Amino acid sequence: MPRKKLSRAGFTLIELIVVLLVVALLATAAYENMNKTVSNSQALDVASRLVALGLANKRNALDNKGKYVHRRRKRGMLFDCDNAKCLPCTGEVCPSCNLLACKYVEKMLVIDKDFFMNAVSPASGRKACSLPQPKKGPPIIACASEGSVLKQINKKGKTRFKIRYGGWAYSYHTDGDVRAHGGAPVPARKKSPNGWRASDYD
Repeated sequence: MPRKKLSRAGFTLIELIVVLLVVALLATAAYENMNKTVSNSQALDVASRLVALGLANKRNALDNKGKYVHRRRKRGMLFDCDNAKCLPCTGEVCPSCNLLACKYVEKMLVIDKDFFMNAVSPASGRKACSLPQPKKGPPIIACASEGSVLKQINKKGKTRFKIRYGGWAYSYHTDGDVRAHGGAPVPARKKSPNGWRASDYD
């Protein structure tokens, strides 16, 4: 009498490998989608803060005969303006701390631990967040960059700040555009041909 063949239990090695590969692919896709969500969230946060800083710089210019504020390395940093006074603009640019001291913007909107923000003036002719002013089109009046701030005290006891910029940056222009640089994340919905506006995502 012939014996019945027993059914095979478990998986072969090849089947296990195939299952593991499918699981790995699904996990990779989920991780990439999560990263995109985080990047979009970060981009919107930077943009909303940068727009607030840019609008504050515009309001300052309206009140000061077209003079924008500009960050200076030795003083006038936005994160070091707690005891600053609202000063008149005597030179070609206004002190950065005027944006906070003269109540153009709240400090909580323009200070963040994950990126560094600057208010800049086209009249300075210098780089903003390591970005050069555009040769054509609306100039940069505010910027945000990945990076860190180093506080140094020299032998004479004077404080000096050194900015170490990271790889990505955003710029805010006088026409309201926010432009991404150096691989900075940009949300999927993009309406402006040259950049994108935080208001596009409200």
